[in-house]
Amino acid sequence: MKATGVVRRIDDLGRIVIPKEIRRNFKINEGDSIEIFVDNNGIILKKYSLLDDMVELSSKLVELVYKVYGKSIFVTDKEKVIAVSKNFEKNYLNKELSSFVKENIDKRSEVTMAEGFSIISSEKLSYASFFCPMIVNSDSLGSIILVDQEITEEDKNLTRFIASILVKNLEE
Repeated sequence: MKATGVVRRIDDLGRIVIPKEIRRNFKINEGDSIEIFVDNNGIILKKYSLLDDMVELSSKLVELVYKVYGKSIFVTDKEKVIAVSKNFEKNYLNKELSSFVKENIDKRSEVTMAEGFSIISSEKLSYASFFCPMIVNSDSLGSIILVDQEITEEDKNLTRFIASILVKNLEE
């Protein structure tokens, strides 16, 4: 564990304030959930995402879709790409999402885009894409994005189906 040099008092309700700089570095925003861990030496706080538990299933689904349909799928939480087809893995896995994707996750709307769509800030795709948000218990947690030369109605239905599988697993 790395010391920050920050000391805070606990108020009478048991609350502490996490300094703005630390929140900014860890991309912790108002309303985010924090997971609390304890060990013999102390308390550890970690930004919590329901999708952290879904990385393995997401990766398997993404690879299965690529193998069976030849379609490339990205699975994101609200901050980064958590699973992606092998052909995009090197450049996209665990990379921060573009502001466009983050905004559409918050808007909870499906979006079909022609070429030039940015999943991450540093790269534009030369593919068409279909964006489908994942909504669990009225919270928008992430998205499924299918990319291909063109997007068909079947592609949209496949993307929605993958989103529904992950959402169902999160709700249980």
